[in-house]
Amino acid sequence: MARSQSGNGPPPYSDAEWEAAVRAAKAEARSTQHGQISVNRRKADPGLRFIGLHGSAPDASASEVRLRANERAEMKAFARDSRPGAPSYLCWHADGPVGKTTLLAGYVRHKPPAGSDILTFFVSASHATDTRAEFENEIAAQIDRFLGTQERSPAPKGTRVWNALFAQAAEKSRKHGRNLLLVVDGLDDDVAWSGDGARRGPAGESGAAKSRARFRGEPEGPDRVVRRSARESIAALLPSLPPPNMRVIVSLRRCAPLPRDVPEKRHPLRQSRHLRTLLPIAGVPRIRQPPPDAMALGEPVAGLLAVADGGLRITDLAELTGLSADHLDRLVRGSTGRALVTEDPVLGTYALADSRLVRAVREDVGEAAVLRYTEELLLWSRRWHAAGWPDGTPPYPLAHQLRLLTGTAERVSYVLDLLRLRRLARTAGPDVPLAQLDAFEEEIGAAADVTSADRLATLTALHGARALLRQAHDTYVPDGAPALYVRLGEAERARPGPLRAHGRRQGRTPGGRGCGAGLRGTALRGTGPPERRRPRAGGGGRAGSGP
Repeated sequence: MARSQSGNGPPPYSDAEWEAAVRAAKAEARSTQHGQISVNRRKADPGLRFIGLHGSAPDASASEVRLRANERAEMKAFARDSRPGAPSYLCWHADGPVGKTTLLAGYVRHKPPAGSDILTFFVSASHATDTRAEFENEIAAQIDRFLGTQERSPAPKGTRVWNALFAQAAEKSRKHGRNLLLVVDGLDDDVAWSGDGARRGPAGESGAAKSRARFRGEPEGPDRVVRRSARESIAALLPSLPPPNMRVIVSLRRCAPLPRDVPEKRHPLRQSRHLRTLLPIAGVPRIRQPPPDAMALGEPVAGLLAVADGGLRITDLAELTGLSADHLDRLVRGSTGRALVTEDPVLGTYALADSRLVRAVREDVGEAAVLRYTEELLLWSRRWHAAGWPDGTPPYPLAHQLRLLTGTAERVSYVLDLLRLRRLARTAGPDVPLAQLDAFEEEIGAAADVTSADRLATLTALHGARALLRQAHDTYVPDGAPALYVRLGEAERARPGPLRAHGRRQGRTPGGRGCGAGLRGTALRGTGPPERRRPRAGGGGRAGSGP
């Protein structure tokens, strides 16, 4: 910073003095921003509202805050709602890097809601704040400052003691006409979430020994094992029945099931009415920083997902790799799962989070491994074909194998396999195979290596397959039915098959095959994962064992 050069004014100041003055001014501005705020760096004035800023909370720019104006308005209304029976939890969830942490950091740093005392905690492995012990120490310290406790007491242990502490803090807020707001970001980044330490035993007990996994190149030394051995989760400390004037805002990934120590009954985190899907912002790149390490999933898992380009379930990966489904489930639920997105929440299929990870994994494993994984996927898929596409055929062989087929003849044989089309129509609804036929018709029409005679024969067979599917499955679907089922939490019933069965039971006359598809797609986008690299013309399949 430049020094003052005026000869008539006060004596010049050094760079260090200017910087110290600016820092002090910024601190003072933050302390008085939007009314009187008592920040957690000094003892709280009992008459001022309190905002506890966790040290892991990142900065958020003004432009980032403006892009989330609607979400901020929803949180503001939630925090201020004092009606009897008002919801006590608001849970933002999403299946990719859509800015959950930035949203909550901006919320508490820029224009925090008036009329609320705020406690915050940002779960972060890079800041070593991903354990229940860190949460207990930080939130207990914030509450001590809020209550004006003279001497720091040890962090309380157990949900009953924490419920009493939250009640004590909420009572102070109530006396001053305010609510108590607890904000916890990245709840699923808690090491207890994945259960890694709970069942980690000697090599081979969890199936990890059979994997060629490279856990970020880090040795499993004593420090790492101790930090990852936490069995008790942060989520379990959040109150099941908060005081009437307490509100809780959390964020987490969509694909992460709750830890086992969260009460099964009545806990708000298990109630879908508290969930809000955080959608990506149009035009903003969905890039996670720092980028996740997909190879932490293990080479076989990462390699298969990169080659398959998604569409695989945990049961499929277990069958293909020989790893236990339980071990794979813990990988997905843990921090390594940040390299994944849930491709279809109903079918439970996964994909690598973005195309950069796909390219990185393919380069990392090498061309020979890519060819090996391609052959493994094709052999696995062909076994289901040889069995006649029985009930329980996995989604990938049934709908996505086309991604691996390069020759025109084998692509034609796969797409026009009538048994496959019928099975796909029964499991995923007729819209899916019909969309495949439409896309393949365009492909054949544009193919330069197909003779006119072959093109005519292929298109004739294709039109015949399409007519058979339409004749067998076209049924009237009431307008709005898909969206209504999704909003009622019945996403499975919004899929084409159940809806068309409903139409047949009502005795409706046949309608167009696309009736309701637009509403269903729009509604499911509000509950499923954000759209990935390109539209999929696949799906289908129920969990089942091999043929």
